Amino acid sequence: MSDVPLRPGELAQLIDTVPAANLRQFMRSVGFMSNDLTAALKLADLVALSERPAAMHLLTEAGSDVLQIVRRREAGDWARVEELAGDLERHHARFPAPDDWQRFLDRIKRGDTAALDEAAEPARIQRLAEARAAGTLEQYVRSQLVRGRPTLLRTVEEAAKSARAGLVEDLANMSARELDALPSVAGRSSTSSPRRSASVDPVTTISGWASPA
Repeated sequence: MSDVPLRPGELAQLIDTVPAANLRQFMRSVGFMSNDLTAALKLADLVALSERPAAMHLLTEAGSDVLQIVRRREAGDWARVEELAGDLERHHARFPAPDDWQRFLDRIKRGDTAALDEAAEPARIQRLAEARAAGTLEQYVRSQLVRGRPTLLRTVEEAAKSARAGLVEDLANMSARELDALPSVAGRSSTSSPRRSASVDPVTTISGWASPA
């Protein structure tokens, strides 16, 4: 812990805050932090990390570089980091050969965003299927939007009021990366209502639906 840049008193505060059940894993994961990672993390980040076993596992098994890439992708949202770290942990089972797993990690380190999508997509499809089966599709969409996507969340709320079920369905079918690309277009105005069809780009469709009629 001596390499972690904390102000006087923060180390004691951190130790007191770490969940007792996670303390051993957290102390072990600290030893895998690179200088760049420790410099980037504040006390709140360390507390958040200590509360998330999958993120700590990713740090110890894949390294600081991969955790940093995941953290940047999720805009520092530790709840989303934990979810993607869990997806990566499950994806690891698809690579019984250590060399194959290392090649996959190397893709992530090279900035291949498709590698992270490959890990996240099966879990997203499973969660979506469970939400459909339970009749909680709208709640599922809200849970995806509530974290760092306030513009789209407001769009869904307005869509629900207007009973535009198609919008909720389109959002539900999008990956996290596709959802993150939408806020810049969600507020654009449109002079005509879009016609839904298989050839319509979801971004264009939602841009139109999100605009005043």
